[in-house]
Amino acid sequence: MNRAPVVVRPGAAHSSGFSLVEVVVALSILSLVLLATITGLRTLANTQGALDRITERV
Repeated sequence: MNRAPVVVRPGAAHSSGFSLVEVVVALSILSLVLLATITGLRTLANTQGALDRITERV
């Protein structure tokens, strides 16, 4: 059996852009950073609200 020759485009090995794996990893890291930021901001808001209620009683 003869196989058809594989045609390689010039510069195909040096294609620009990101692979799908790189994009998925970057989005995963970004989502973790955003999750930590949102959690921190919610905690800060809850603490501020609790402190406001305490200082109003005093």
